[in-house]
Amino acid sequence: MTKDEVIDLIAEELCAPRALIKMDSTLRDLATDSLELVSLAVELENSSGVLIEDEDLAKFFTVGDIVKHLEAA
Repeated sequence: MTKDEVIDLIAEELCAPRALIKMDSTLRDLATDSLELVSLAVELENSSGVLIEDEDLAKFFTVGDIVKHLEAA
C-alpha cells in the first residue's frame, strides 16, 4: 500500500478531509477513539494484507507510524 492509499483509507474510515491528513498528523488530532482505531486497523489489514498485532496498534501515534509499519511488512 502506498502512502497515498493509506491516507485515502484513513480519510474514508475517519470521515476526515483528506487535505487535513499529513504524515505527522496524530490520531488524536484526527479525533480517533479506540473503537475507530480498531476498525481502521481491520480495514488496513484487509487492504494491505499486512497483519497488525495489538501491540503494534498501540504504537501508532501518527499517520506516519502506520505508513512505516505497512512499508516495513
